[in-house]
Amino acid sequence: MNRLDFELRTYGNSITFTKNLKVVLKQGSKVYQPKDIRGKDNVSMSGSWPEAPAYVSVLHVSFDNSKIDFSKPAELVYMYSGKELSVTYKVDFTKVK
Repeated sequence: MNRLDFELRTYGNSITFTKNLKVVLKQGSKVYQPKDIRGKDNVSMSGSWPEAPAYVSVLHVSFDNSKIDFSKPAELVYMYSGKELSVTYKVDFTKVK
């Protein structure tokens, strides 16, 4: 299993909100694309439906871990509609054993 997996709970206001999203892993000047994003087709009504955010999807994002330098920090970037609508998570590999 040469992969690094992340699970993201995502929310949107359209049943098709997952069609435009992207997830990347940034490490310094390198940007890694995921090998796989599972869950984009599995959207359901959220607890606040029909109010915003009306829909939820749990994504499972996998990256090729042979390209990642685990001695350096990284950022997981979730983009809904380009960089203007994004969330960045700090990833600290020193806590991984």
